[in-house]
Amino acid sequence: MGLVLLAAVLSLTARLIAGPRGALVHVRWQPSVTAADRQDLERRLRLTRGEALDATTWRYNLVDPSSRNMSALVSEQAVADTHNINRAAGALDPPRCARRGNHDSPAAMPWSR
Repeated sequence: MGLVLLAAVLSLTARLIAGPRGALVHVRWQPSVTAADRQDLERRLRLTRGEALDATTWRYNLVDPSSRNMSALVSEQAVADTHNINRAAGALDPPRCARRGNHDSPAAMPWSR
């Protein structure tokens, strides 16, 4: 019982230190996507902390980096393109490189310059 409790506490502590699961991704929306449509898709696809990079491209924290959610994102008709997602594999590209919490500063994201 003590080891199970210790494992649970260590897991929770690690999550608190590392921050929530997720990945930093860029999404370029089709020009026809309205702000209301984009916001609905952001909720459905678990895209948070959106930051507009230009008229159609946004940087997000992808809260659910499961292959199922990433496949839904890249196959969404409203999405013109993505960055940091291997579209064929439905996985982060490069793996874990874009992990949320570690790469929120521009210096840590050379591709965003």
